Amino acid sequence: MTLCGNYTGSLPPMIRTGQNEAIIQFISDETRSIESGFRLEWSATGCGGEIRNHPVGVISSPNYPNAYPLNIECLWHIYAEPGYRVDLLIEDIDIELTHECTYDNLQVFSGNNDRDSPLLLKQCSRAANIHVSSYGNEMTIKFTSDLSNVQHGFNATFRTTERGCGGTYFTDQGTITSPNYGGGNHYDPKTDCSYRLLAEENFEIELTVNDYDIPRSINCSASYLAIYDGFFDESDSVLLAKFCGQLTQPSNQALQFRSNNSILSVRLFSDGLHS
Repeated sequence: MTLCGNYTGSLPPMIRTGQNEAIIQFISDETRSIESGFRLEWSATGCGGEIRNHPVGVISSPNYPNAYPLNIECLWHIYAEPGYRVDLLIEDIDIELTHECTYDNLQVFSGNNDRDSPLLLKQCSRAANIHVSSYGNEMTIKFTSDLSNVQHGFNATFRTTERGCGGTYFTDQGTITSPNYGGGNHYDPKTDCSYRLLAEENFEIELTVNDYDIPRSINCSASYLAIYDGFFDESDSVLLAKFCGQLTQPSNQALQFRSNNSILSVRLFSDGLHS
């Protein structure tokens, strides 16, 4: 929209951007001007975003406790410190009730996206005090509404707590273990831990597997330890190895792997039946 001249009557219509950025350009030429210029007001509206390394916080639907808007999609990505998990308490939720929550719904995923991360919760209708926890240190929350019938929405509190697993590591060296490793302890029966190891550009990563003890299954499909060259959840990653059972190399010799670039990822998955 381009404006010039004087507005002495009704103001121009409200302008709404289609994304999270707006550019306003004011131009004048060399002619002497005695006009007073302009004044405008703006406000940012929307929902979702990234939340990194905040130990506690609040997430709610737009306009809560009033009715949420029609036809919206909000995505929140919560990232805790490595070794922590995300606990979410949905204190109040009031969303249009439909069969299988087809239209309006709140979904919670254990991971950094809503495509292939494990689904923890899909909720509509009215409820209170629903608690879910991520398997690792990442959680994605997705709120969707359609073109009709809105309710009050939801209000939730998240908190990061120790005892989680997974995370992103930028250090030159380190050690990662499954939750509760050592001393005869077991990790949780239902576990999905993703460790992302990052090095400087043009560097490679060397990984040594010293020990593993994971329930056996056909093709290691139920529970496994997997190592990927690249991020495991991206299409161009390469599966380097997938283990279940116990480390049975001669004299328990360690297994070594090397990335082709600066990214290596490790995933520990358990189907909830064994640990």
